[in-house]
Amino acid sequence: MKKTLLTILCLVATLIILLSPQTVIEGVRTGIKLNLYSVIPSLLPFMVLTNFMVKYDLCQYISYIFKPVLSKIFKVSSNGCFAVIIGFTCGYPMGAKVIGDLFCRKMISKSEACYLITYCNNCSVTFLLNYIIYECFSAKIPVSVALILIYAPPILTGFINKFIFSPNISLHATLEKSTYNQNPIYAAVKSMSILSVYIICFTVVAKWIETLPMLPLFGKCVIAGLTEITSGTGFIISLIHNNTLRVFLIFACVIFGGFSIMFQSFEQLSEKDLKHYYIIGKLEQLFLYLILFFIIFTFIKI
Repeated sequence: MKKTLLTILCLVATLIILLSPQTVIEGVRTGIKLNLYSVIPSLLPFMVLTNFMVKYDLCQYISYIFKPVLSKIFKVSSNGCFAVIIGFTCGYPMGAKVIGDLFCRKMISKSEACYLITYCNNCSVTFLLNYIIYECFSAKIPVSVALILIYAPPILTGFINKFIFSPNISLHATLEKSTYNQNPIYAAVKSMSILSVYIICFTVVAKWIETLPMLPLFGKCVIAGLTEITSGTGFIISLIHNNTLRVFLIFACVIFGGFSIMFQSFEQLSEKDLKHYYIIGKLEQLFLYLILFFIIFTFIKI
């Protein structure tokens, strides 16, 4: 069944390339620009830095400062605290990468890794402020509202799931240095190359979806946004004129991350269970986002 589905997808991709070469070329160009001017400058320094800290076991020292506060909200170990910090500050898919690295090195238990992946892979504050608020919405949305809508759902998900998962945080790190003996720069460049290809491929898909005449406008916006958030949000801004609907769709896409981010994150996770819990966590966040959005926009007119 899996091979049949993959064969069909390959045939469809081949037809798209043959029948819509200009769309594919435009999508590849857009994806390359996105990588060169947005993704690589924002992610590569963090990748090198986190690879260095994980390799030389510096996570627990970084976490020491924040653990007294974070441990009251979430149930995390010292190393898990480092994943929380990265997952909320560095942007997709750094949270997934750090959790995958910590779990592979046996620095966190499987139960804690499954718990962390439900809420520790989010968009960065710089992406939210610079691209979403200032570029897409021209600073017409209050920053406080945007921060609540984007970061309250994962925070609430982590708080709720600590009672559901009851993760094991008593594991003492049994380090296996042979499992992570790559040069931090080489490992970062390798990961960045893989992520860049994912972004280019999903940008092509998003561009192709935009050209489909049979899809209604709303359907195009939703599918494009859920495919690749950066190019998809630009498409939503250009075609949806109702501001409340714009905010709802774009912020929902940012919280979910899109299929491009999902596959980039899966690339960082070796365990199938972690991938399943990642999806569960994103669905939980979307549900909480719907509730928050309804409450906020009932009282605030934007």
